Amino acid sequence: MDYKNFLWVTPFIFFMFGYWLMGQVFALKTIEVPRVVGLPIHEGIKELSAKKLNVRILAEKEDAELPVGTILRQTPSPSDRVKPHYSIFLVTSKKPPVVTAPDLCNKSLEMCEEILKNKKIKYSTFFVHSSLPANTCVCQNPSANEPLTTKKVTIYMSKPESSLYIFPSCINENLVDVVEFLKLHSISPTITYTEGQPRHAMHFYSIIEQKPLPGTLVDLSQSLQVQILAKRN
Repeated sequence: MDYKNFLWVTPFIFFMFGYWLMGQVFALKTIEVPRVVGLPIHEGIKELSAKKLNVRILAEKEDAELPVGTILRQTPSPSDRVKPHYSIFLVTSKKPPVVTAPDLCNKSLEMCEEILKNKKIKYSTFFVHSSLPANTCVCQNPSANEPLTTKKVTIYMSKPESSLYIFPSCINENLVDVVEFLKLHSISPTITYTEGQPRHAMHFYSIIEQKPLPGTLVDLSQSLQVQILAKRN
């Protein structure tokens, strides 16, 4: 066989070999993508930047439990190989908007129920003795504009003939005034003094602790024990 007939392909062979060799010499090295899921965003950026990779925040997802800026997802996935300066897309966490309690005080029962249903807030209703018109909101828990941690509101509606009362706060009130108030409801409180035995008349003392606590729902149709801790003014 006359090999001279194939000499014409030699330049092409050398060209292809040279092209391949240049590609091997000058080809960019690939980088293994590090795992940054679970890291705070500032740590993730630091680690990706050290690998000469770019960072792009693709989206934020609400998560009440995770700290703000925690990396939830990354693309490409960990261990994938990419070229330098390749963009890594991240999804990070953010806190959901804070839901606060609406202002329901002095509103009718129907209006309270409509507001709470529209806001998709669960609620409990108690009917308590009050001088307000029947079925009027006397108070609420949590108070208006306070965060709703349990997504539930308790509303106390007026009912003049009810035996349920919201026990008031006696803190910092004069001891004589509180004792007289309780007598109106046939309640005899148990009084203790910070100094042990009282050395002065009752009007010299103010209340610093009480049981039941302020806001407690009590039934005056049953025996009620009230405990008071008094301190000299």
